[in-house]
Amino acid sequence: MERWNVARKAVSEIPVASTRPKRRAFDASTLRLLEELCDSTWGIVQDRHPFRDTNKDNELRHQLRRKLFILAENSDLEDLDDLQRSVLEAFARGVDY
Repeated sequence: MERWNVARKAVSEIPVASTRPKRRAFDASTLRLLEELCDSTWGIVQDRHPFRDTNKDNELRHQLRRKLFILAENSDLEDLDDLQRSVLEAFARGVDY
């Protein structure tokens, strides 16, 4: 007995095209560089927002790291200062990816 049937085909038989673009893979040295950039960017956030709710630091840091890696996927990684600036601007606006 088929639970889900679309045009007489089981859902598992219907081909689904992925709309998500293939993610960029970083080599080990680039990952280390991005982690260092994340640490330095987090230090800037801490300095700029001394009265933030420190109970949410883990969540905020995770969001910042996520933004950094998403922006890095679409960056040539030539200008890390610009990448950091973009992350800080997106973070300040509360942009969520």
